[in-house]
Amino acid sequence: MSILLAACTHSSVPIDDVYFLKLYWPMESMLSHYKSAPMVYLSHLIGHEGPGSIYYELKEKGWALTLASGNESSNSDFDLFSIELELTEEGFEHYNEVVTLIFQYIAMLKREGPQEWIFKEMKVVSDFTFRCLPNKKPFNWTLKMAESMQLFPPEDLITGNYLYQIYDEQLITKCLNLLNPQGMMMIVMAKEYSELMNLETEKWYGTQYTIAKLDTKRLTVRLILTAPSYPTELDRPRRGDTRGADTA
Repeated sequence: MSILLAACTHSSVPIDDVYFLKLYWPMESMLSHYKSAPMVYLSHLIGHEGPGSIYYELKEKGWALTLASGNESSNSDFDLFSIELELTEEGFEHYNEVVTLIFQYIAMLKREGPQEWIFKEMKVVSDFTFRCLPNKKPFNWTLKMAESMQLFPPEDLITGNYLYQIYDEQLITKCLNLLNPQGMMMIVMAKEYSELMNLETEKWYGTQYTIAKLDTKRLTVRLILTAPSYPTELDRPRRGDTRGADTA
């Protein structure tokens, strides 16, 4: 985990005039739990775009342009859950408040716990998506099956990437509890960082950056102090609302 630099802030200078905020949490591999898909469950809620979602509230404030959430890297060694946002200039000026809002939403999910009806709705959508898959060229299908052979048993080679079959409340709770400040790596990208002192330069692409320890105590205190004023608008997707669960 130390290789992934958990509990740190990575500030870098992008080539384009853009503002990005990226949050990552390394955790144990969930590959063997593909039938339960706990990471997909979390990304479905965090990446939702309807009323009450993180994206909806940030867009209303004029702070975010896009939000994507999901498993950035999945293998037999570890998973890397991510929340990635493209911010407006005003959103960048308030990025600490953006992070606070994200953790307020996560706290709401922890408080209410996993909901089986949400998993059932995801299952219905995944079943429908699988039945309506477009035909693939033989070459592309062969590549897909070769990849699946490294991940799934023979009986699930075709369905392993698509179908969610087992609701596992404990596993979802376990993954949800790992989304905390202490295990987070935060990346903030903005042209304004070019004015920072002591910037390092990456060897291959010449990207300027700094890495600092994330002040998790300060973030935790801020969350405690704002707890009584959690936005009441924050909520899970409503039943039947499956819009825009964008995944990274």
